[in-house]
Amino acid sequence: MQRVVEKQTAEQFAMKIIKKSYLKKDEKMDLKSVLDILVDNEHKNVTNVIEYYQDKKFYYVVYEYNQGGLLFDYMAESQYFNDKTIACIVKQILSALMYNQAKEIFHKELRPENLMIDDPLLDIPSVKINDFSTSVEYMPKDKKGRKMRKTTFSCLYFMPPEVVGN
Repeated sequence: MQRVVEKQTAEQFAMKIIKKSYLKKDEKMDLKSVLDILVDNEHKNVTNVIEYYQDKKFYYVVYEYNQGGLLFDYMAESQYFNDKTIACIVKQILSALMYNQAKEIFHKELRPENLMIDDPLLDIPSVKINDFSTSVEYMPKDKKGRKMRKTTFSCLYFMPPEVVGN
């Protein structure tokens, strides 16, 4: 992701550029479907998708800008976290995951680099889940009658070992 600035208002946003040739046909459909849902996001712990568009080679996804940076960096720089702070951070993450599950969206790449701090000046940081570009929408039944489409995970470092063995 890269930081971008809107020229007229000087407002900051984050943008992810996705090369179309890297995606399979069903992944392109998933991306569009998930982005359509996330444009209307109302959860405070999910980074908002402001808009998205495409040209012949790329998808461009514009997100709200989280000024606090990565949760991982914030935690590494902090001297001490008490149990209350950690519990509040975990509660925010779980709340966002439950919200997405209710909308039948599965992130697929939940890892430290996709957890952001919105406002680093708060006593307990406001955490947001970021980057839904590899997410999939739950498919009740596909043409073969399966309950959910088989998909691969995007990041090998965070892939469950039972998936690697199959």
